[in-house]
Amino acid sequence: MRLLCGEVMGQKKRSNFSPVRRRMTLTEEIAGVLRERVSNGLMAPGDRLPSEQQLAESFEVSRTVIREAMSRLKFEGLIDTRQGLGAFVAESLPHARLDTEDIAKKQRIPSVFELRVALEPTSAALAAQRRSKSELKQLERHLLALRKSVETGEGGPEADTAFHLTIAEASGNALFVSLTSFIQSTLRAGMQLSHANTARVEGGPARVQNEHEVIYWAIHDQDPNAAAEAMSDHLHNAAGRLSINTQLLRSVRARDGEAAKRK
Repeated sequence: MRLLCGEVMGQKKRSNFSPVRRRMTLTEEIAGVLRERVSNGLMAPGDRLPSEQQLAESFEVSRTVIREAMSRLKFEGLIDTRQGLGAFVAESLPHARLDTEDIAKKQRIPSVFELRVALEPTSAALAAQRRSKSELKQLERHLLALRKSVETGEGGPEADTAFHLTIAEASGNALFVSLTSFIQSTLRAGMQLSHANTARVEGGPARVQNEHEVIYWAIHDQDPNAAAEAMSDHLHNAAGRLSINTQLLRSVRARDGEAAKRK
């Protein structure tokens, strides 16, 4: 398999934030800390937040986790991002926010997968059309990390999240990025379970890796139809690994495909 790999290193910077230690809910923990600082006035409207790299080093987590937390706060309307300047506390703070704890409950996971099936194939198709060389490089790096997780059994959910987030970023649609980040953060526990279930099935991790590689090569070859189809197949298979019935979703996709052929 043709792959390239690179590393991005950042410099150590000081910050007033303390590391977060609990592993299963890092995104929620970090979003909560930042949300509390806004609500108690320690960060006022218009204040600039530390950079993504600074926050990652302060909390001692990956930049992917920070990106998910920031996307969640942006989705809630608590922060704004400005091109080339970074993230700022929103000038006009919302009085209500989406109950992310409720949507993260296990019984809501099938609903989230319905949203993924509606969203991510289109995101992958746009990524195939719009991806830059640097974004393709990032996908290659995440694919290598996923391959390594097949061999070691470690780091799979994190690499999986990063892979899907990069596809959203490559779509060139900021709303896809926000929604994908939100979805990935709500599915963190489900992804842990899915990877654990897959690891117990002989040949399971290799099949999942193959699904990711098919998506990657469709985006690499700038084939939007193949990218959408590969992503759709991957999501239905992922739902199956969580024992989610995807028969209705597949029938909807089949009807959409027939309708598209008649046009």
